[in-house]
Amino acid sequence: MSTYLGDYAEDYATLNFKFTTRAATGVPTNPVGLAVAVYKGSATGTESTAGVTLAATGNFDTIAGLNNLLIDLSADAFYAVANDYAVVVTAGTVGGVSIIGETICTFSIENRFAEADLVKIDGQAVNDNLATLKLKCLDIRNTGGELALRVSTSATPGLGGTAAQFSGYGSGSGISVTSGVGGIGVNMYGGRRGLNIYSADAGSHAIEVTVPDGGYAMRLVNNSDDPASILGNIVGNITGTLTTVTNLTNIPAGIPTSDAVAQAILKTDVSDVQDTASAHSITTLVLGATESSLSGLTWTIKKTDGTTFATKTVTSDSAANPITGVT
Repeated sequence: MSTYLGDYAEDYATLNFKFTTRAATGVPTNPVGLAVAVYKGSATGTESTAGVTLAATGNFDTIAGLNNLLIDLSADAFYAVANDYAVVVTAGTVGGVSIIGETICTFSIENRFAEADLVKIDGQAVNDNLATLKLKCLDIRNTGGELALRVSTSATPGLGGTAAQFSGYGSGSGISVTSGVGGIGVNMYGGRRGLNIYSADAGSHAIEVTVPDGGYAMRLVNNSDDPASILGNIVGNITGTLTTVTNLTNIPAGIPTSDAVAQAILKTDVSDVQDTASAHSITTLVLGATESSLSGLTWTIKKTDGTTFATKTVTSDSAANPITGVT
């Protein structure tokens, strides 16, 4: 009487199965008081009726002895991966004879291994660029220390393309990576770009990193024989307190030294900054010494084009000794 229905995905809804009850003579006969329960593996006393519906106990579609069974595998945590199940009669008679203990059918939930050559995905050939595989969950594990998953756009180095793209919508995450103690959350290598991250929404964060005390928000290592070096541009805002920078050597050419920065400031023409400079900046001292006039007690400091940069009120003292020279 028992039939194996197959290996189902977790939370599959809904398993639909029909079976026939027969009298001792073998004639299909409607059962009386039929009830069933689902057993997990070899466990006893834990059978469940969660998600089980006997849509018809005999006479399904007006056919004598035909019964219809529905099981919603998403109805309860009782239905879990890596388990076998059996649907067993717990009450009922057929033709006046008890059928308690009869196994109607068996099934499993992700507890079988079937190797297959994937030819098509959603009707598209697997070598077609439009082939798409939609998965509720993909769990790839390898405890042997080797590569668990490789995603590549081409076997030929140097060709363009995106190996993998992750998108998160709403408050979801495009990709979330967690590593154990001593592990590496993400290890990326690129001939041109190991990682390219773009944030499309104004005010959003392209990268947000949170670390416990004593950890690294970002650690950059140059894998070469030379001292560790960082070459590139950082554009944007960095907030917080930068407490310590260590082992920053081999600074590439093009990053100005402190002397070069000082010389550039001294040689900068005041006309380049006067339109945006504050009245309490060094610009005021330069313009005050070279472009200003005094009328009464009003000191007018002018820009290089003759327009007013700022005005100050001065205090005079006829008894004061003027400075007539500096040696």
